[in-house]
Amino acid sequence: MFDAIKIRVHNIVPNFDSLGEWYNLSRYDYDKFSFELYKNDKPNKNLEVPLKISNSSPSYYGFEIKGNLRKWYFGKLSSKSDFDKKTFRKCINLLADRLGVNRKHFWELNNAQFTQLELGINLHFKGDFKNFLQCVRQYPNISKQSYYKRESVTFFGSYFSIIFYDKLREVCERNRISKQTSNKLMSKITRLRFEIRVKKISGVPFFREYVSTVNDAYANWDRLSEYLNMVYNNVIFVNDITPNINTILSSDVYGNGSKKLDRYLICKGIEKIGVDKLIEDLYVYYPTKTASTFRDKYLDIIKSFEREDTISYQEIFRERLQEKTAFKPNGFYNNSNKRILPLNNI
Repeated sequence: MFDAIKIRVHNIVPNFDSLGEWYNLSRYDYDKFSFELYKNDKPNKNLEVPLKISNSSPSYYGFEIKGNLRKWYFGKLSSKSDFDKKTFRKCINLLADRLGVNRKHFWELNNAQFTQLELGINLHFKGDFKNFLQCVRQYPNISKQSYYKRESVTFFGSYFSIIFYDKLREVCERNRISKQTSNKLMSKITRLRFEIRVKKISGVPFFREYVSTVNDAYANWDRLSEYLNMVYNNVIFVNDITPNINTILSSDVYGNGSKKLDRYLICKGIEKIGVDKLIEDLYVYYPTKTASTFRDKYLDIIKSFEREDTISYQEIFRERLQEKTAFKPNGFYNNSNKRILPLNNI
């Protein structure tokens, strides 16, 4: 659930005597310090991601933690791994131990305050599901325009952003996997990421109320999945093309594909006009025999696509999201799917 985070820990500083070989010190004096903290002793830097620990202000007694918490705990290559409530607590406890800080500063004393974070989830689909991104159109509570680039859609708000992107493509490009291998892999599976990036916790009501501190996030863990589902349900989609329709239209782009597209556009036009209105107009403007011929032709077109125009990309994604965020023993949802979060709390 959590990826990149920025946490300010008040009224305590790391115990440098207990850090051992888990850190790489880049700057240290009486009041200022900055270092990289690894999870493991003698880390494999090809596999591990450090967190940045720093305090650049002599007047402030505390320190800041910045980085990708999930990658720090699970490692670079564990893109399928994610926190549940139990592993999140284990991660924070380990972080406190590595820093030589009493765990109560993260829990009972509520001294560890989130200032920024990313809340997201990776969803896996068989086959090529990337056309889902083309159906994402608008988010009503965000005034700024969305930004589209290759294989991603982003809605920029004042204090947070909502992002959908092709996670598998990102992994392939980052690890320099050959184009041929990448294309073969991406034709078989699609891994999409749905993410909410909060750049100011106090500016978003939900996070200000429920995720202000590390202890708050743990106590309200079940609300996180509810929030992801709520935000997704507020997204406005264009659902004209379903996965089945897309397969039909792209099956023969240079041959019958154009004819199929023409028939599909005719079908959507008839839907907008209305079948009854179309038939009525045909018999007004054409002789009965000709009108009947056109009627049969257009009804056949509609029926041919009705058989395939079943479940939309939006619904498939929603079902997978609900499945991934459903109840687990270590905390996410509840069995009855009872709402625990006001839907206007965003």
